[in-house]
Formats: sequence, structure tokens, C-alpha cells
Amino acid sequence: MIQMTHRSSTRQILLLTPACPPLAWLKVVNWTVARALWPAALLGAFAIMIPPVIHAEEATPGGASAEQPKPGNDAGAAGASTDLSSGHIEEIVVTAERRPTRLEETPVAVTAFTPDTIERNRIQGIDDIALRTPSVSFVQFNNGEAYISIRGTLVNTPGAGWDDSVTVFIDDIPMTGIGDNAPDLYDLRSIEVLRGPQGTLFGRNVTGGAIDIHTEEPSFNEHGKAEITYGLNNLAQLRALWTGPLIGSELAGKVTVNVKHRDNYLNNVTLGDKTFGDAIGDVRGQLLWQPSDSVRAVFSGDYTHDQSSGKIDQLSGSIEPSLYPNLSYGPYNTNQGQNSASRKNILGSSARVDWDNDWGTLSSITGLRNVRDSISLSRLGDPDNQALVGRALQDRQYTEEVRMVSGPGGKLTWLGGLFYLHANKHDNEVDVFNLNPATVNGGAFPVPIIGVSQDIDQRVIDQVGAVFGEATYAILDPLKVTLGGRAQWERKSGSSTVLPSFAPGVPYAGVYPFIFASAAANYADTWKSFTPKATLDYRATDHLLIYATTAKGYKSGGWDTSASSDYGKSSAELARHLGTAFQPESVWSYELGSKYLSPDRRFEINAAAFIADYRDMQTNQFNPATGVFQTANVGKARAKGIELETTDAATSWLTLGLSYAYELARYTDYVQSATQNNAGNTIPLSPKHNVHLSAETNFASPGIAGTVNIGGDYTYRSRVYFSDSNAEAGFLLDQTKFDGIANLHATWNSGSDDWHVSLFSTNVTNRHTVAYATDVSGFYLTPAEAANAANKVYSVVRIPTRLFGLTIRHDFK
Repeated sequence: MIQMTHRSSTRQILLLTPACPPLAWLKVVNWTVARALWPAALLGAFAIMIPPVIHAEEATPGGASAEQPKPGNDAGAAGASTDLSSGHIEEIVVTAERRPTRLEETPVAVTAFTPDTIERNRIQGIDDIALRTPSVSFVQFNNGEAYISIRGTLVNTPGAGWDDSVTVFIDDIPMTGIGDNAPDLYDLRSIEVLRGPQGTLFGRNVTGGAIDIHTEEPSFNEHGKAEITYGLNNLAQLRALWTGPLIGSELAGKVTVNVKHRDNYLNNVTLGDKTFGDAIGDVRGQLLWQPSDSVRAVFSGDYTHDQSSGKIDQLSGSIEPSLYPNLSYGPYNTNQGQNSASRKNILGSSARVDWDNDWGTLSSITGLRNVRDSISLSRLGDPDNQALVGRALQDRQYTEEVRMVSGPGGKLTWLGGLFYLHANKHDNEVDVFNLNPATVNGGAFPVPIIGVSQDIDQRVIDQVGAVFGEATYAILDPLKVTLGGRAQWERKSGSSTVLPSFAPGVPYAGVYPFIFASAAANYADTWKSFTPKATLDYRATDHLLIYATTAKGYKSGGWDTSASSDYGKSSAELARHLGTAFQPESVWSYELGSKYLSPDRRFEINAAAFIADYRDMQTNQFNPATGVFQTANVGKARAKGIELETTDAATSWLTLGLSYAYELARYTDYVQSATQNNAGNTIPLSPKHNVHLSAETNFASPGIAGTVNIGGDYTYRSRVYFSDSNAEAGFLLDQTKFDGIANLHATWNSGSDDWHVSLFSTNVTNRHTVAYATDVSGFYLTPAEAANAANKVYSVVRIPTRLFGLTIRHDFK
């Protein structure tokens, strides 16, 4: 037993009971946590130095309410949400089980964020969520290409033939994929990150987890807000929301607007200009119709137009290549001979109808998504433009979910649903090659490669039908068992073509067709699956929940276009490769967890230990010799670890938070080639340690009516690999650590709480962490230079640099 004493109260946290991980598990929090604690200590010390006389009087919170939570309250923040006026943790209500339940009563590993937490911490994207959530990694190449990993799941390719392991849902509508999973986060009621397979609860199947976002519904009480932001590099942003009645008490509306611009701020040392800025605007509108007390319908529409810079390839290396003596490896520089450009348009609409009846609530949720995304970029980030890419993606998706959820109370609760998805995906890519023949890869061809283009086109139609559900029965008053399952049918069909062309007048045009063949393939396949789930949860006390869950996740197979890199092969061989599917992926997940909220609602701790056993894991790897990503199935892999989230409302004016994840994700059976066995290697983008610390203080503003909130957070993440072979050089691995990413904010709130002025800074320590990297040495080095294995050049994507700014917001009623 560990005893924690604070002021006049003594708290006892039972870490040796089955409710929490044994102390042996916590030994993994060795020097890593100790190293990470100093920023929180400084933040806490700063807050404590504020004279106590200016703090609000500490309130005595009541015990946990026995009432059923209201659906309208489903906003919470595990480890971050505190009622700053009373100094206790506010009631946290989530919809992780598709009905409103208190977080401490929900046997699911979920992290949630309230609107207040989102506002205070300037959470505007999935990257901000991932920074604050255990076992979540996020890589964003640009606004049109972003990838999410949870508990060791692998990131995918932007190809039309892939499915994601982690899905973003907005108002229960699944987003289409990589071009549609990084939304602006403004008019929000809650964000919930669910870890582990969720197929029995969501329409769209997910193996790694789900990010469930709920927007604020239209209200019959008229109100709104508007804010302006100005920051570094001429960051200018306008966001506004209005909601109110339109026709009596039957029809209400809401509209939100977001416009953002930021100047280019990275130096292109080759072209002598700047690149990598933001230019985005989006609008969302909703109507709420309530014809009766038992029926409500919400109709939504959203549109996004984004012309921000596309993917920027920066470089990191251990050698100055003789062929490129003026390369810059600086974190503010890029060497690419052509700046990237992108254009994305997203149009979405949805309709949700809920009918409350004697059985519970019957819901129909219909969604339409149309994503068009085009980008041109330098694949290698080199001055010579050896490999230029032009890509156009179009995703059109229709989803329909019909779901019945039983009412609360009683010994038996249940839900069941039907789901249908129809997606039409088109991916067209044009690659233009002008390889330097003096490099390793350029010299590997029998003749110089000049003016060679490949038009790679893939079209896939995806149809999914599923029935899912689960039921919970109270065996005893504190002991419940949940059994669920999902039966799914999925059919994919499509075609792929590879069509080369050659610039006129090139003397080697007669040889090129023997190197770059044309090919076409049509394909279709159907996959069926059943994925069960079982949970046993036990309420040991009124404030302590213990649960154990086992669940199976599943992701269907598909096709990629890596056959385009089968140089020197015949058209027949390319066609066979194009038409060969990679196989489905499955995972069995086992989880033991506990949730504790102290009787005085001042201390909260949620813990989970998990094991995820993958079979036929789908991996997508960059081939350094061809510059193309290739898909394969891994025999077996296992991810295991622990997750810990705590919140301590230390006083009425100080709240401290800690989240920690230890993850050991490795391949257990994976022979990549005759010379490369990856068994025992770490799964890419899976850090062993992840620590996030936060502190928030509030006090009455001296000399002027109102209050002040000051807070910050700090993140440490150990190094990660990007390749299955774990062959990254040491100098690159050192750059992958989140070695102290700190964010700060300070807000003044007027006495009437309708004006808010905020100063903020993200990445205060200005770390230049590498978020993703590919080995492009063969396109830069001569054979003599490449003979030394220590000589490496990587194309890298770094996290955003330091940003600071000022936001002024006005709330009106």
C-alpha cells in the first residue's frame, strides 16, 4: 500500500490489489519518469508561489451522484478535466459504450477531453490529441496525408486498396481515411480515444482503436462565440460559432466557421525562397428538428477547402555527399528542387434520427463523404528533382448505421446494430524520374534514366455489410459480464494500371520499355469474419472498478501498386503482382484494467495492462532501392504494455496530471527476405516509454475583475523505428525522441466570463523531433560512399517548430 498525504487529508491508493498494476509493472518507470518530472515540478512550484490569498476558497465536493448521467453531458477529460472553481474533478461522462456512462464506471480504455480542456490547451488537431494520450502515435506529412497508430498498429499507405487500423469518427460517421482524418477541432462536445478493437460497438470495424469526436449540437438557447488569433509567421485565424432557435421549440440551427493562414516559414536553400505554410477554411452547419419529445433529428453539412503546402521533405545525414556538397541538414531548411503544392476539398453531410421508445433508443445514422485531394511534391527532397510525384485522390463514401440501444438500469442492458458501407476510391499517381547515374540507385540501371514517367492508376469499390452488438448482464450487483460479437462481409473489386511514357528525343527510349513495362489487372475478392468480445467487470467499492476484456479485431485484405517498381520484369509478371492481394489482418486483444476516483473527487487513477497478438499483420515498407512503398503480411507480432492516467486536484487552484505508457511491440515471426529476418524487431512507431505531465492553476486576477488560468504540459517519448528491419542509424534514432516537448498557456477571463484573452506557445523548447524517416542514401551517395555503412542520408518529416501567439475570444448569449 502506498500512502499519499496531502494537507489535512490522507489518501490511500491500493496499487497492490488487482485493481491496479502491481508494483513490479511500475518498475519500468525508471530513469525515464525521473527525467521527465522536472518540468511538472517547475510548473507546480510556479503555481504554489502565487499568494494563497488570491485563490478562490476551497470547496468541499460531494460524493458521487447516483443519478444516471444525461446524454447532453457526454464530455469528459480523463486526467485533465477539473472544475476550476471548486477544485474537484468534474463528473466525466463518455459514450464509449454507445450510451452515456460515467468514466469511472466504463470498462473500456478510453481517454476523453472536454471543451474546456480543448480550449485551454489549444487542441486543434489529432496531433495535439496524440501528444496527450497513452499508446497513440500520429504522423502527418501534410494536411492531406496523416496516419494514426494505437497500441502498435502499423501506419498504412495512401493507396485505394488499403483500410485503416484506426478510424476517426465525427458524430458517429467514419471518415474516409488518410485525407479525411485530421479535422479542425472547434465546435466540440467531446473527444474520446478508445484503445483496442471496437467492432462490437461501432459501425466501422477497427482493430487498433477509434477516435470518437462529437460536435456540439444546435441549441434552442441562443449563444455563440468568436475568436481571432495572431501568432508567429503571421499566423492569422478566425473562428466563430452561432447556435439558436429557428422555428419555436421545434427547429434550431448552428453554424461554425474557421479560416486560417500562416506564411511559409521553412527555407528552400535550393530555390532561395520559403515554403510550408497554411491556407485553410472550413464551415459546418447543423439543424436540429424535434417534432416531439421522443423524436429528434440532426442534419449536418461540412465543407473544407485547403491549399496549405504539401509534404515537405527535409534531410538528415551523416555525410556530405560529393555529388551534393551543399546539402543542408538544418531543421528549418529543405533542399528540394520543387516546392510541393496541394489542394484538398472535403464535402460531407449526415443525418441522424433518434427515436426514444419503450425498448430504448433506435437510431439511424447516415453519412456521405466526398474527398478530393491533389498534391505535387519531390519524393526525395533533392535539388535535382530525381523523383517528382503528382498525385490525385478521390474518395466517395456512403455509410448507413441502424442501431438500437436499450434504456439504462435493470440487470440486462444491450445494443445491436446493422452497418453498411459503399466506398468508391480512385488513386492516380504520376512519377517522373531523372536519376543521377553517378548515385548507387541511378547507376543500378543499364542506361541513364532521363525523362521517364509512370502513370499509376488504381480504382477500388469497397462494400461492407455487418451486424454487431453486445449485451451486459449483472450477475451480482457489483459483478457484470458483457458478451458481444460482430459478423462482417466485405467485398472489394477494382483495377490497377501502370503505363510508362518517355520524353521525346532521349537516346535510350528504345531500351526503356524493357525496364519499365506496362501492365493492367482486374481483381475482386470477398472476406468474411466474426469477431467476438467478452468483458467481466467488478465494482470492488463505490469508487473502484476492475475489469478484464478479450476481443478480436479484423481488417480485410486488399491490393497495392508496388508492382510499379518491378523494374526489368515483363508485363505479365507486373500484371500478376498488381492482381495479387495481401491477406486480411487479425488481432486478439487481452486487457486488464482498473478505474479509481477518490470519494472527495480530488484524485483519479485509471490503469490498463494489455496484450495484442497479431496474425498476418499488414506492413507497408519503403524500399530504399526503388523509392516505392511495398505491402506484405507479417507472420505474427505482439504488442504488450501498461497505460496509466492520473489527475490530482491538489487544491482548489492547482491540478496536476500524469499519463504514462510502457509498450513492448515486436514482431515474433517475420521473415522479410532470405537475408532479412525481422523476428524480435520493434514494430515501427512504437515507443517503449511515453510520459505526459500537466499542471493547471487558476486564481482571481489582481487589480481587475476576472480570473486567470495558467498551465502547461510536457511530453517525453523514447526513440522509435520506421523500418521493420530496425536498421536506422543511431544519429537518426536520437532525433526521434520527444525529448521534452513543452506547451504553455495563460488565459484571462473577464468577471462576466464573456471575454477571454489567451497567450500560448507550443513546442516551447523548440525540439526538432523526426516524426518519420525513409532511407534515401542510394539516391545521394556514390557506390564508394555507400560502401561505408555509417554513411546515411534520410528524408525526414519533423514535428512543427515553436509557435507562440495571442487569442481573443468573445462569448455572447
